[in-house]
Amino acid sequence: MLWELRVEQVVMLTNLAEDSKVKCEQYWPKSGTKEYGTIEVRLTHTKNFTNYIVRFLELVKDKEVQKVTQYHYISWPDHG
Repeated sequence: MLWELRVEQVVMLTNLAEDSKVKCEQYWPKSGTKEYGTIEVRLTHTKNFTNYIVRFLELVKDKEVQKVTQYHYISWPDHG
């Protein structure tokens, strides 16, 4: 969907797991590159702040590169 709609920014308001419940699948690599079907996702770098993390990603398909920035708020309360 990110590729098809040419999304450039993603805001994530949940953690991957909260209270031992999976809330979101990790759709980016912890480091380096990971393939998801025909799309390769690269984590180029990360900036950590007190309440959020900014991840800089590159999506690659058929040698075409699309940059995506993810803003992951890690202190957003569950159901809040």
